[in-house]
Amino acid sequence: ADAHYNSGDLAAARSTYESLIARYPTSPFAADAISGLSFTLVALGETEDAVDQTLEGYRRADSTGALGDNLLYRQGEFLASGSSPQKGIERFESFLTTYPDSPLVPDVLLKLGAAYRTAGRSDESARTYTRLVDEYPDSPNAPEALVALSKADGLPGASGGGEAALTRVITLYPRSEQAIQARFLRAEAMLRREQPDSALVQYQAVVDSVATRPNLAPLGYGALLGLARAYTAIGQPDPAAVALERITQASVSGAVGAEATVRLGKIQHLRGADSVAVATLNVVPTRFPTQADWVAQARLTEAEAHLGLNDTAAARAALEAVSKDHPSDAWGEQARTRLASLAAGAQP
Repeated sequence: ADAHYNSGDLAAARSTYESLIARYPTSPFAADAISGLSFTLVALGETEDAVDQTLEGYRRADSTGALGDNLLYRQGEFLASGSSPQKGIERFESFLTTYPDSPLVPDVLLKLGAAYRTAGRSDESARTYTRLVDEYPDSPNAPEALVALSKADGLPGASGGGEAALTRVITLYPRSEQAIQARFLRAEAMLRREQPDSALVQYQAVVDSVATRPNLAPLGYGALLGLARAYTAIGQPDPAAVALERITQASVSGAVGAEATVRLGKIQHLRGADSVAVATLNVVPTRFPTQADWVAQARLTEAEAHLGLNDTAAARAALEAVSKDHPSDAWGEQARTRLASLAAGAQP
């Protein structure tokens, strides 16, 4: 059934899920099938309300109670992940009242905390995450709840409560993936508070930890970028360039890859290696076409590098591209100002 769903054969997925539920209603896989069926029905065009009624029908038909807690949990999960977070909240709250001793309670608390946050109920979200950590400290969901709790007041680590939550993750669950994430979030907060020296220690700890966990590679690249920012903030471009080169050599995509490439190109230009800078920055528009701000910064720096090589025509072309792509923002204004200075004969 899952294979049918993943291949896009929704009709076959539906019939297979329904067959499993009908033939093996007390199997632990029945709840998985009902969950899969719910998403299949939505993909087939049924409304969330209609699907919810289908799930309710299965729950009422569960005369043995074998699926009770699992099925209600899946109902809440389905509704909370769609456009009906309030209905998901109601199912989760009902679960906690109906099945207070279920082994799924930590999972429900984690999902409920997230649903409260989605619904804008931040205080209830924080209380739910705190309950999970306090009542189920040995649950694998506890460190994840602490990381989520650190974000309750906005930017992670921006408040005393957020910083305390990150410290608890690192102290109580030092070997967990969430502890590594907590160190990263703490480093980001330190950098925002203009504490680059302290941030360096945390970023480096993340880089070292991720080295043995390939599944956390994206976090490692984010930490390398953080190292580069911190080194730049304290006036050390050489180690910043080393960190940036590790990112660019790995062909990291998205905003991290774009920022790393632009920052590296800027360092190369400031070092006077303008031909190298041009080669680095020239790839940004094609490799990162959706990163408009970084593309603009790449072209602006590339223009200065071209001028360093006495190639005014290439510099003008780069600036004109920025002006065209950014007709009404600061990047375009900066490009037009520079073009005017070139027209007046100003030197870089």
